[in-house]
Amino acid sequence: MKLVPAIAVISLLAFGSHASAQTALIDLYNNTVVDLCVEGQSKGSCQEILSKRSGEVHIRSIQWIQFGKKMFRYNVPRTFLKPGLRLQAESDGNLYLLPDNVPLPASVLPKQPLGFPLTPTRRVNLT
Repeated sequence: MKLVPAIAVISLLAFGSHASAQTALIDLYNNTVVDLCVEGQSKGSCQEILSKRSGEVHIRSIQWIQFGKKMFRYNVPRTFLKPGLRLQAESDGNLYLLPDNVPLPASVLPKQPLGFPLTPTRRVNLT
């Protein structure tokens, strides 16, 4: 996956949100057919999660994730920014909260608490 153009887009769109953002180390399962690239803690970095795989990533209250040739921005409620959070990414860009007792991938998504699933607040087409 080519990351250089996406990182440039992220840098332009993020407007320096790195300095004041709260972060948490979470488990993210990629239940899509494309690889994900989760914007990292430093400018220009990202962590790749292959299709149908899980990865531990740091997320912030304002988070960009690349889904193949699309970029999505999320506003993660600060009350959920806790270690151990488990999310499942779906092809429509939604991020679903998963309890610890739900095996990955969740074929039947559980009832979601207020604020979930996380839906993108901004979408950027990278093509």
